[in-house]
Amino acid sequence: MLIANAGIGIFAQFEALTYEEVQSGVAVNALHPVFTIKTLLAQMTRNKSAIIVTSSGLGQTPVCGIHSACKSFSSFIAESLSYELRGKVDVLSYMAGETTTKMLGRDTTDMHTVSAERAVQVCFRDLGHTPMTRGAFRHEVGGYWSSFFPLRWNQASIMNNSWYRKT
Repeated sequence: MLIANAGIGIFAQFEALTYEEVQSGVAVNALHPVFTIKTLLAQMTRNKSAIIVTSSGLGQTPVCGIHSACKSFSSFIAESLSYELRGKVDVLSYMAGETTTKMLGRDTTDMHTVSAERAVQVCFRDLGHTPMTRGAFRHEVGGYWSSFFPLRWNQASIMNNSWYRKT
């Protein structure tokens, strides 16, 4: 089993990013997982296996330009591979919501944040049953409800967070 859980948080307006941040963000969040999958795929198809690609709920909201674009890419490649490799390799795109990680600086759960242990449980629960999951019920509900709000509302709520770097 391969768990492609690479990621660096680039939570900033595009204008505020350096060329190095753009390059490292695209490399770590999009290219490295794809190259790893490509490298191991022949071996994985010979022996029924599984791939979980960690994406982000931000991949559905065009804000945090580079981060959102890379995570959207990761989701789409995983869902495409789920279709292409069906019957050979189970592939799951995990569009994670807020999780207790060092990247987000969170160590406790709340109504929006799940523990890393819970995130792992829901991935294994959904693997082989669906090409994409948001995992925890609270993230599924959040993703569902956010689709009803105008995009600019979702963007504004993200851009008003203290962790979001502006120009």
